[in-house]
Amino acid sequence: MEYTYEDKMREKQLKRLGSNVKRCRELRGWTQEELALSSGVSQSVIGSIEAPNVLTNQKIGILLDLADALEMLPCALMDLTSEDVDNTYEEKIKVRTDIPREERREKQIFVLGLNLQYYRKLRKYGKATLKDLSGVCTTTISGIEAPKRYNNNTMGTILDLANALDIPLHYLFDFTKGDLLL
Repeated sequence: MEYTYEDKMREKQLKRLGSNVKRCRELRGWTQEELALSSGVSQSVIGSIEAPNVLTNQKIGILLDLADALEMLPCALMDLTSEDVDNTYEEKIKVRTDIPREERREKQIFVLGLNLQYYRKLRKYGKATLKDLSGVCTTTISGIEAPKRYNNNTMGTILDLANALDIPLHYLFDFTKGDLLL
């Protein structure tokens, strides 16, 4: 199987996300074990994320739990460069702590679906077109876009959709529109 440009982009995005999780954890002075305790994500999963080849097998909720424990917006955690992590970490702490974690997660999953739908329609893609471009079935696309449905998809699925829409991954995880700061 040929190694494509899309494969290279996916690898780059995963490496950035994994290194951002590690760097933000280290800036807090935490070990993987301490992040595991705070996030509810096992230490072995955190290790696999920080060594990013495995991240595509992780569920979206894991990323949301890690971002929450690190007090980072998921989109900021994905979009940081190593310089940003060092220089603007404090500015990226914007998580709404007045909303309980489970409620915040539910709203984030809902907004992820709205963001996917927004960018799909902005590109004037139907679900079938997005399926053809991403390899993600229309039922999965509908499930992500459907309000009030739990999204149990992997980061790999979301990466495939973002790449097919030709947008950076963090655009789909931007929960800062209007008063939706989550």
